[in-house]
Amino acid sequence: WGRVVTEAQFSGIPVITSDRGGLPESVGPGGIVLPHNAPTAIWADTIATLWSNPGHYSQLSQAALQHAARADLDPDRQIAKLIEMLSQLTAPPSA
Repeated sequence: WGRVVTEAQFSGIPVITSDRGGLPESVGPGGIVLPHNAPTAIWADTIATLWSNPGHYSQLSQAALQHAARADLDPDRQIAKLIEMLSQLTAPPSA
């Protein structure tokens, strides 16, 4: 999981990342996913586009905030789910 991605998105920062591991899922619509072996020029151009196009940056920033606000990242929901799962594991077997 891309924890750094999630931390950035909580601050409304769009993320540019590679297509490896859980990063594409972490980024979702709140950033840009590039092939891990994309030429350096493509990575640089992507950064330059976000840097020089405030409208595009703002759009991805809003998407990042929305993606970070999804239920899967809600700590209260996560704790409740964990307690539910642990309760099921420790419950006596049904007859």
